[in-house]
Amino acid sequence: MQKNILLKIVKNFGLQHRRDTVRTFSITGKELEFDSQIQNKLRYLNGSTDIEELNLFAEKVIIREALHFPQTNITIYAKELIFEDLPGQAAASINTSPIMWDYPEDVNGNRGENAGNITLYIKDYKQSNPRKRFILIGGKGQNVFWNTEGAEWMPGDTRTPGNGGNGGTLTSTVDVSDFCDPIHGSAGIQLNNKDQIISAGKHGNDGSFVLYDDKEFTWLHPNFISAVVKHAKDAYLNIHNGFTHNIFSEYTQRIEELKASEEWDELDDELKMELNNAENEMQAIIYRIGQNLDYFGNPVGWVPMLSFEVNKMAFEQEIEKAIRVMYLSYWLKKIDAGNTEYIAACNEAISLVKQDLADNKELIAELVRLIPELQDEATELERQIQELVVKIERKTQELLAQAKDNIKKREKWGIVCGVLSGVAKVAPVVCSVIPGVGTLAGAAIGAAISAGTNALAQATNANTAYMKYGEAVGSFAATTGDFFINGGFDKISNALNQIDLSDSTAISNSYKNICKSEYMQALQY
Repeated sequence: MQKNILLKIVKNFGLQHRRDTVRTFSITGKELEFDSQIQNKLRYLNGSTDIEELNLFAEKVIIREALHFPQTNITIYAKELIFEDLPGQAAASINTSPIMWDYPEDVNGNRGENAGNITLYIKDYKQSNPRKRFILIGGKGQNVFWNTEGAEWMPGDTRTPGNGGNGGTLTSTVDVSDFCDPIHGSAGIQLNNKDQIISAGKHGNDGSFVLYDDKEFTWLHPNFISAVVKHAKDAYLNIHNGFTHNIFSEYTQRIEELKASEEWDELDDELKMELNNAENEMQAIIYRIGQNLDYFGNPVGWVPMLSFEVNKMAFEQEIEKAIRVMYLSYWLKKIDAGNTEYIAACNEAISLVKQDLADNKELIAELVRLIPELQDEATELERQIQELVVKIERKTQELLAQAKDNIKKREKWGIVCGVLSGVAKVAPVVCSVIPGVGTLAGAAIGAAISAGTNALAQATNANTAYMKYGEAVGSFAATTGDFFINGGFDKISNALNQIDLSDSTAISNSYKNICKSEYMQALQY
């Protein structure tokens, strides 16, 4: 925020009994912030001991640190005076107490200095928390030495300690009496060699608080109003028309209210003229904003007319740029359309995959449900195969026993051996086809039957031609599993069960029945 600082220097002015050069500052701005963490010129003023007067003019005066201006008379014109405490720092305040005497005097003590006065012409007062913000404590009187080192005080000793200074006066248009400390300065003292007070000066007078409750518009000073106008005009130049209109409407209304009050008559002619000029300027800008005109009085968006030659040149230069822009726009649209189609295709593929996944889940669930049934069937088939193996072994032993006694039946036994040989070759295939039955079980079954068949063939000297029945059956079973899946194995078992070993005719008939079945006839192929 731009600030105007007016400096006035006065020489040979006494501060605390010292001849020194003093200064008067008048600072104007829209907002004035006293903050040690902000790099502005105001931070260099704090603690200065040579400022006689400090005048502040601003819409807002914000104080975030403990300000100390010894014996300075401070005047503030502001719409808002704000004290904000920062964590880890001293409380925000304004202190005009003088510098205290820090050494005793050999002769009579000097009087403590008076605190500076503070005058507030403000509309609103704010603080982060209630506390003493205005410190106007009078200076302490100077102490004096005892007259003789190590001797008793004599009645003729005329050394007197200094009197205390007076507290400052705080004048305000807002009641801040609870937040000021204008007490008197304490008196100086004289101690003997036993640290006993043997004499003292007089305390200073307490300061005071004065409330100007009848001055409602005194804070409207032309100095800071001019800063507000400059700030709002800069905003208007940058096309912040609404902001400028609101600020100017507020201050023109305030000035009109001031003119209608008794305070207007109390103002000097110079202040009246400056306020009138500021109001007229703000009203003119409000009118321009209402007419939708820019800072220079032209319609918003207006630009100066160029010559025909300049317009023609600008148009020709624009053609090449426009072609590039149009092609770029076309290219971007094509890419965007392709991307749109690609995205749509991806979304469709995702939907199909999701549907397939859902279907596969249902299929897997159905297969999982069927597994226990298949396992039960496999267990049952394995049990039947075990029973059949036992029966075949039993029949084989019976056949071997009878074959030794009945040589006349060798040809018929050869046929039976051929069938059993075929069964031996079929068994491993069955076990590989039926789920749940291992190939080792099938191999064991086949080996058992094959061993029995070979033994039977050797005992009966069966004809080699009959043995080929077994090879045919084994070859057929190796290429198809339907024979066993559709119950062919059970039919062979039933046929074997019907064989009566005591009757050769029955054996022959059983064999013929097996050969007449659709499965055994398939072996012929």
